[in-house]
Amino acid sequence: MLRHINILAWQHFLNASVRAIMLLSEILELKGSGTYAEVVRCRDLSTNKNVAIKISRYYSNAKHEASLLRQLSGLSHKKNVVKFIKSFKYRDHYCIVLEHLDKSLYDLMRERKKKPLHILDIRHITEQLLVTFEELAKRRLVHADLKINNIMLVKHRTEPFRVKLIDFGVTTTVSALTAGLKLQAVAYRAPEVSLGLELNEAIDMWALGCVLSYLYQDSSAPLPGQVVHRNKEMTIPLQAAPTYPAQLKEVQKTRRAVSQMLQLMIAWTHQMLPEN
Repeated sequence: MLRHINILAWQHFLNASVRAIMLLSEILELKGSGTYAEVVRCRDLSTNKNVAIKISRYYSNAKHEASLLRQLSGLSHKKNVVKFIKSFKYRDHYCIVLEHLDKSLYDLMRERKKKPLHILDIRHITEQLLVTFEELAKRRLVHADLKINNIMLVKHRTEPFRVKLIDFGVTTTVSALTAGLKLQAVAYRAPEVSLGLELNEAIDMWALGCVLSYLYQDSSAPLPGQVVHRNKEMTIPLQAAPTYPAQLKEVQKTRRAVSQMLQLMIAWTHQMLPEN
């Protein structure tokens, strides 16, 4: 199982046979390290362009992600999904080669010392992500791990706030979602996930709302998902076992009310903000 990777180790790891397959000249830097994978930036000799290679700790997750990205490859530019290039196996690891992107929204906010973004920039990001999630919904797919770390700026200096969605390792179909599944990072976790209720595409919309909250307000403030999770931990042990039909009815009523408020907010935003 992969742990922490250093560049010299990866120069050795990508031996002559792997280089022959991938036409890589050098490992440039370690881009990121997460729970499921390490990402390194490399240069492709055939194009002299930078690429990102995601080396998974979990073979089945990576193979699943590669399959999904292959299906979505035709949408990558128009629908704001990271472009899949190819994949290969090395020893016990499944590696995915992707287009190289600039940096994540997390990196950007860290550079800005968590200073909130302008509302027009947030609007531009939101419009792009809604296009992405509309396409995923057409295919009955749920990303299930949306967070600012998984939203990448493409070329921020020349194309400000143009974004693409990455990390489809836990993406699944709506039909595969079952009550009680523990998905999403806690800070972005929808109430129905925390409460063990029935799940659908709406969990991605909740996570998107958390992202927008993070970008708009003081980023040190707790995200909606964190508040829900904390409240759940404090209140559920004090209550009798919930009657799910009654509880679900209340959740549905609340969701309808929130949905109506969001629709009014979106309509107001379009009226108040200039098109450009």
